[in-house]
Amino acid sequence: MRERLIAAFVGLTVVVVGLFGVPRAYMVADMVRDQEQSRVDRVADLAALVVEQRVAGGQPVTADVLDRLTAAGEQVVVRVGGHSVVSTDYGQAARGDDLRATRPLVGGGTLSVRRSAAAVNDKVSQALLPVVLLGLGLVLVSGAVGLILARRLARPFQELATAAHGLGVGELHPRLPRYPVPEAEAIRDALVVSGSRIDRARARDRELAEHASHELRTPLTALRLDLEDLALWPETPPAVATELRRSVGDLDRLGIAIGELLELSAQQRRDSETDVDLARLVDDVVRHAAEAGGPPVTCDPSGPVLAKVEPSTLSELLELMVSNARRDAAAVRVEVDGGGHYPEVRVVSELRGGTSPLAAQPDPGWSRASALAIALGARLTRGLAPGEAVLWLPGGRTPALGTPSSSRSGPSGAGPRWLSARGGS
Repeated sequence: MRERLIAAFVGLTVVVVGLFGVPRAYMVADMVRDQEQSRVDRVADLAALVVEQRVAGGQPVTADVLDRLTAAGEQVVVRVGGHSVVSTDYGQAARGDDLRATRPLVGGGTLSVRRSAAAVNDKVSQALLPVVLLGLGLVLVSGAVGLILARRLARPFQELATAAHGLGVGELHPRLPRYPVPEAEAIRDALVVSGSRIDRARARDRELAEHASHELRTPLTALRLDLEDLALWPETPPAVATELRRSVGDLDRLGIAIGELLELSAQQRRDSETDVDLARLVDDVVRHAAEAGGPPVTCDPSGPVLAKVEPSTLSELLELMVSNARRDAAAVRVEVDGGGHYPEVRVVSELRGGTSPLAAQPDPGWSRASALAIALGARLTRGLAPGEAVLWLPGGRTPALGTPSSSRSGPSGAGPRWLSARGGS
């Protein structure tokens, strides 16, 4: 896009310069030729006066006298009484487009002055040089200005293209600024609305799958066990027992169908997961949190760390973790580590003096963060240190409950307390 904008801007400048410069060049060339013709006429008048005075005084007219009356590229020819005297400074072959002037002499004879077309063309070139340089300068300036304007005009659309690509890989909540260009602003609003709709649709699918899993399978299992018990009762007639066993088979087929539907929904959710650079995502979250003001937030990534998760859900979870850690904190530090058996994000709060550990405080955001961690298949826990939270993401072997962390350890060498992501503390 930038190249096309620059080409359009420079092309328009070239057209404008051409429309102005070409007529101007013809006007300058005609003006120079008129000036040179006037010079030739003046030289002819002066030379005729000098020759007439010398003839009247009985002095000879020689080539040296005529040379003193001419400049480079000019020739004077005097014809008197059948004799011709020619100046020697011309130095050019006669051409049909040379400028000429002829004057009759008193007492008979003629005087002719010729100016070389090559000398006239040199004068025209010198006069056109500023016009040509001005046009080239305008084209170069237009190229530089076009490059600057193209970058400014193309930047919103490049950011929008990146955001549109992010929708395809699961980044459903792009952070896009407001744009002064109406078209870019309309695209921005469309991307934000589309991402929100996709996110809501995914959330509804997750809730439906969880609801179906809990509300359908459990009653079906209980009903199947009740039917089997009824079929085994001695008081149940054989015909009724047979019918009950057939009903159990129908319930099994229904359970299989429900399981296939739930598995299909789970597979679709897994397909929406992509390889995300955890370090870059954490850096984006920290940067936006720092821009919002409040306690300083720093990030200490150890390099690119890949995790196969849904980016929008992970981004929301990280924002909740950082926001929760900033409550009553003097500063917050976020660390990313992929050197162990699993990607790890650790949020550490540097508490103000006299503040009790965050684990003992009411934490309204922890339940939401725990639910998001469950949706990601991750494990969210509090560390042993006050104001510390650790997130282990899918992608490797998670330590068993109660074992120390393989990548970091607490002050005493033991890892953090492992707590259920369902809201333990």
